[in-house]
Amino acid sequence: MEKKKPTMLIIVLILIAAVCGIFFITELMSAEREITEYTGIQTNYTSIVSNETTELTQSQPVAAPPETAVLPYTVVDFDALLTQNAETVGRIAIPDTIISYPVVQAADNNKYLGTSFTGEKSRTGAVFADHNNNMAALNQNTVLYAHNMGHGRTDMFGTLLYFNNKAYYDKHQYIQFDTIYERHGWWRISAVINYDTADRAFHYLKLDFENQSEFMDWAAQAKGLSLYNSGVDVSANDRILTLSTCDGTHRSRLATAHIMARMADS
Repeated sequence: MEKKKPTMLIIVLILIAAVCGIFFITELMSAEREITEYTGIQTNYTSIVSNETTELTQSQPVAAPPETAVLPYTVVDFDALLTQNAETVGRIAIPDTIISYPVVQAADNNKYLGTSFTGEKSRTGAVFADHNNNMAALNQNTVLYAHNMGHGRTDMFGTLLYFNNKAYYDKHQYIQFDTIYERHGWWRISAVINYDTADRAFHYLKLDFENQSEFMDWAAQAKGLSLYNSGVDVSANDRILTLSTCDGTHRSRLATAHIMARMADS
């Protein structure tokens, strides 16, 4: 009877390997389906144009920095997107990265953690605005969330972790963010922050401020937490866009990565 133990062990190991293989294949197929879904949205509802075209120049902020003239600009068919999802509020894109997604907003910050743009149950979720943000008249700080999928995936907001590298930031300083209400144009990154949310010393989710002094103190705190000096100063009348995702490199604590940007024409 003792001689059968190695055989049983081999069978158990084979079964474990089979289960792991099935899980891996299922996860891979799910990831491909989710990525394809957003690729289809981009293909069907957006088009890339040059900033040099007359149409775009007329609809862009007059004082947009000259260096943005060479960047591809995404024109969005928001009317069509709204027919697909009535909670569509905008669009986020960072040129030369995978980040090019519609932005949604629900009554809470939980729905789109596990729901795709098209309303399907999804581990990928969607890019969503904080439920307290006013998307028609932007708050002083507009916060957008999305998953860092990990496991080698760079879709959704996983790419934000690349900004930990100053050389990567130097090549990707501008973000395009528009809403269904207004074309806001380019935003320039002012701070790159890795932050332990257990710290609570910096309230990155603060959306509005009592006065300009409070806002400037908050902006100075963000600048102090930045991994490097971007050279982008924030003024008292600026609007800030914060992109937030989980930083999966911290195993023992919940941490997030934040990219903060100010309107490039302000």
